[in-house]
Amino acid sequence: MVNSKEYMKEYYLTNKDKYKANSKTYRQTYKGIRSNRIQNWKHIGIIIDDYHNYYDTVYFPATHCQICNVEFCKESKKPTSKELDHDHQIKDRPNIVGIVCL
Repeated sequence: MVNSKEYMKEYYLTNKDKYKANSKTYRQTYKGIRSNRIQNWKHIGIIIDDYHNYYDTVYFPATHCQICNVEFCKESKKPTSKELDHDHQIKDRPNIVGIVCL
């Protein structure tokens, strides 16, 4: 009888390069980027009724900061990259702002 834990470990070690390549490729797709962004929102405590719908209809199409109206850049962690401004106490719908306006 094969120990399933040992088998899975061996299987993973044999195929880990394939898993890493597939994971890296997926993270660069629209669905992968969306999934990662939503996971981050949940991790920091942002509560939205329908995360996928909010991402698709509000966050992704946003092109300008809702506070200063500066156009967002495509690169992350730049002063004009897109982020969510939110309040944990009010649980209000988050604003989409540039990092400078946080």
